[in-house]
Amino acid sequence: MRSGNSFTDMFFENHNIRYSAKQLEYLEKQTTLFLLNFFTSIYKNLGRSTIISSDVHSKSKLYEFLTLEAQVDVKILLMA
Repeated sequence: MRSGNSFTDMFFENHNIRYSAKQLEYLEKQTTLFLLNFFTSIYKNLGRSTIISSDVHSKSKLYEFLTLEAQVDVKILLMA
């Protein structure tokens, strides 16, 4: 693992990423705007998700989530 392999060097090399105060402030504002828009969209779409049943005999159901703009199988949803 410690030989001069470029593949392993990519994952084991220590990368020092430094941001300026201005860059961190920009990233903070962008994150804040993204989360605000995302949670506003969730609130607006409360109760509007639907069950899509393509086959009556199939046990698995698909749900359409408007906020995520995706169809999700019930098998991958958390039950607890």
